[in-house]
Amino acid sequence: MTNETKTNDSFLEIQLQNAQHQLQQYLSLIEKESILSKTDIDGNITYVSDNFCETTGYTKEELLGRKHNILGNNENSPEIYKNLWHTIKNRKETWEGIIKNRTKSGKSYYSKTTITPIKNMQNEIVEYIAIRDNINVLTDDKSHLFKQIEKNDFSILIQLQIDEFDMLDKFYNNITVDQVEKNFSYNLLSYLPQEYSFENVYSLGDGRFALLTDFTNFEKSQLNIKDYLNQFVNNVKDSSLKFDEMEFDLNITVSYAIGKYMLYEDSRAGLLKALDKKLKVCFANDSSIIVSKEAKQNLEMIRTVKIALEKFNIISFFQPIINNRTQEIEKYESLVRLIDEDNNIISPIEFLNISKKGNYYNKITERVLENSFKILNSVNTKVSINLSASDIEKEQTRDKIFSLLDEYMDDNNRIIFELLEDENINDMKTIIKFIRTIKHRGVKIAIDDFGSGYSNFER
Repeated sequence: MTNETKTNDSFLEIQLQNAQHQLQQYLSLIEKESILSKTDIDGNITYVSDNFCETTGYTKEELLGRKHNILGNNENSPEIYKNLWHTIKNRKETWEGIIKNRTKSGKSYYSKTTITPIKNMQNEIVEYIAIRDNINVLTDDKSHLFKQIEKNDFSILIQLQIDEFDMLDKFYNNITVDQVEKNFSYNLLSYLPQEYSFENVYSLGDGRFALLTDFTNFEKSQLNIKDYLNQFVNNVKDSSLKFDEMEFDLNITVSYAIGKYMLYEDSRAGLLKALDKKLKVCFANDSSIIVSKEAKQNLEMIRTVKIALEKFNIISFFQPIINNRTQEIEKYESLVRLIDEDNNIISPIEFLNISKKGNYYNKITERVLENSFKILNSVNTKVSINLSASDIEKEQTRDKIFSLLDEYMDDNNRIIFELLEDENINDMKTIIKFIRTIKHRGVKIAIDDFGSGYSNFER
């Protein structure tokens, strides 16, 4: 062997030693930071990192030679494991997914898991290596979510609400409601379709949560986002939340926005819209702009209502109701209208519901009652006045009606109160007492558009 050959061999040996030294440093770093384990081809654990032991609560002696089902949680779908083994064993490919695990003490936790088959030169699997990352449920304020949105170039932000979460407060104590919220957040990722995983759950309070992911990453999955979220909603619906021997069947409403800016505002506005319209999944891009525009219009209309009340421009139109046989007017129906500053006549559909938000609805009702009773001095027929259940439930409105009935005592028999279609009856006792009282005075009761809604039949 020549000196030159010896020199080359020595140089290669030094390079190999350096490479091995560097590789050992990389492996040490991975072992320190990751939840790392290895198994043989039969699934028996042959190695675990210190972090693995720290996370699970088991010692290395308790884990070596065992299978990973020692950490198993029976809430995981059998399909997860079936797909996992088919991917790593039959297809010899890497599997990624979210798995719910259980520590030695019985505490549940989620891990984003990557399992890779290690193959020899003949493409035969000799072992499997698994790297896990704990998935955190973030319970701090929205600032963390906003910071993460800023980091991404293009994101998908999902906001979801547990349906009728406020009703839980009426049936359970604060501790139970808090446990429902926390347990749902811990289980939330398991409800997502397995084809794509989110890393963090952002808890926003009052049964509302957020999920965020990079749009490009989701696009690579070739999934349809709306189909994905519909499946998510159905998975929650088909599941039960169980803890402390209690069981809850929950439903959710979901809104999502895509982009970089105004994601939180859009998805939040979309969620409110979805809850109002009884939608299960809502695409919310630009929803905040629409809401802002509607809010501006609402403020302008509230201002118009306020001015109309001050100037006595809340008026009543009296529509004659004609008997088809006699062709005579039997009664007049009182219909509210508003005259704005430009003398335009505005229909109640444009201002009545909005006026409730500005607390002007009661004043409008009083003005209509005054107008309707006053017309009794000008006509000799009956006068029909519309009333909703919520009108009758208000003491202020009832007091006004009784005051006017006293003032127009001789004409009580010409008054007809027409009950509007309204399913939101909160105080049936008060309504029944009111009806009995005014009927004793000779006032008649009618039902508006009888048969058009379920609540009329019920009443």
